[in-house]
Amino acid sequence: SGPNIPLVLYRQTPPPANILDDAYTKGSHHDFSDTYPACPKPPFEILPPPDLTLHVSLGKLVSEGRTGMIFECECAIPHGNVMGFKIPPVVIKIARQSRTKDISREATAYECMTSIQGSVVPRCYGFFQARCVYFVCSCPQPTYGWRLVDFDRAERTTLSLPRAQSLIDYFDFGPVSLLILEQLGDLFKLGEPLPDGAKSDMGEACSDLAQLRILHCDLRWANMLSVLPGGLPSLASPFTGKTYGWRLIDFDRAERTTQALPATQRYYNSYLKRVLKSIPWGDPIEPWD
Repeated sequence: SGPNIPLVLYRQTPPPANILDDAYTKGSHHDFSDTYPACPKPPFEILPPPDLTLHVSLGKLVSEGRTGMIFECECAIPHGNVMGFKIPPVVIKIARQSRTKDISREATAYECMTSIQGSVVPRCYGFFQARCVYFVCSCPQPTYGWRLVDFDRAERTTLSLPRAQSLIDYFDFGPVSLLILEQLGDLFKLGEPLPDGAKSDMGEACSDLAQLRILHCDLRWANMLSVLPGGLPSLASPFTGKTYGWRLIDFDRAERTTQALPATQRYYNSYLKRVLKSIPWGDPIEPWD
């Protein structure tokens, strides 16, 4: 609770893909079949940032976890939208104070999965950051202010305070980091049979991830969501040509591997069957179970 505080964030380039490399890939015991596959051509591409500003107002908290919080939001382009861009239903995933590294890693994972965004995983519309500095000022009635500093323009950022106030403390909370993601639907209902086609959709979605040599590393009930009714149409999988009614989310622990396809597929087969089997029983399996 408290007053509305405007934040200005700038779209960032995610870290390089090799930060996702697993222990096997970093090792030296490879054979001739260990290599990254050629990825299909992405179905869409996020263009370089134009001179546009997206106004985002946070709404209801949808969920929260180890890495961050996901909010519904309302978006608008206040000016300069000469092309008539329309904003699809999106959510904002904001990193917790100590989890900036995790969400930047997730941004890299989405960058590696551009070819299956909108079919296997949600569409990702960018990774944004700004530096958040908190100033505490002494005065008869203490006031608190937030100031955002763009990394590239920090030397030109100034702070103006009324003469009656003196600066007594300063906190740098580091970057505020977030992802703008396609809004999805609901989780599987615990204690009920899986919807028709859901088991097949999840199996083929995991096979598509295996084709890209992406290991989810946090495969669980809470990370499987349905397509949003009335949202953007699903895209066909570049591997199967099918459209799926379910998506996988939360890739902050994802890894990339050079292991051959059969080994990568075995990883998904071993986890997915247990996860899906536990849902109708109402007691979902966790990765560590």
